[in-house]
Amino acid sequence: MLTAYFCSLADYLKILLRLFRDFFVLLCKTWITMATELNDTLGRIISKSKVLVEKYRAIVAAKEQTDKANEELRAQNEQLRMEIEAVKRENEYLRMAHTIAPTPETVAQGKSLISKIVRDIDKCINQLNA
Repeated sequence: MLTAYFCSLADYLKILLRLFRDFFVLLCKTWITMATELNDTLGRIISKSKVLVEKYRAIVAAKEQTDKANEELRAQNEQLRMEIEAVKRENEYLRMAHTIAPTPETVAQGKSLISKIVRDIDKCINQLNA
């Protein structure tokens, strides 16, 4: 009568082996699914990192071009500043010259006066050397 309620040891082992096999199959399927998902995720990460590296290289190249253009503009700016200073000086000299001799006749008179003074100085130097 007890045997009706209890299965034999062999039946228990068969049930236990079937449960273990089903558990193992489920575990393997889960691992395979997880490995596939992990592989897919890793593939996406790798492709995104390649895109990021390409963008980074493009940005670095653009920055180098911008830096080069910036240096050229700075050099051009400095050159233009120097030209502005030279033009300002020349303008100031021309203003003074115009104030001293506003007409071509006075310029000619000034030149002749300076030439006469230089000749007089040369005569004086020659007399001192003699």
